[in-house]
Amino acid sequence: MSRCWRTALAALVLCAAPCVRAGESTHKYEPGEAINLWVNKVGPYHNPQETYLYYSLPFCATKPVNELVHRYDWLGEVLEGNDLISSGLAMSFRTDVPDHTKVCSMLLDAESARQLEQAVHQHYWCAALSHRNWRSRLVCTRRAS
Repeated sequence: MSRCWRTALAALVLCAAPCVRAGESTHKYEPGEAINLWVNKVGPYHNPQETYLYYSLPFCATKPVNELVHRYDWLGEVLEGNDLISSGLAMSFRTDVPDHTKVCSMLLDAESARQLEQAVHQHYWCAALSHRNWRSRLVCTRRAS
């Protein structure tokens, strides 16, 4: 290969290097490795257009909400009203969690209890996201008596 072609190939590789992106969505996890759980929105199950920020309800947080990491990946997510917030909850890849594991605890005042009760009565869903853009909807329901 001539010197000119080697120089051109090296320049091409150097120019293409910034285009390669590694991150949470392309990372290959090993068993036991920490995973970040991102929370997004909550809203009534029967009206998916009505959404609120996840921490607009009094959910447990590992630190004050304004100190949690926010993630905005694409313009489309911002236009859809997505605001991914790191939950700070400890999770590990492919590691079983025993039943009835305590995640957090908090004391509710009358207003916080009323907000959660209203969310349960309206069958609110909670959107969460972990690696590889896996999405989950958890529905808050009350136990049938």
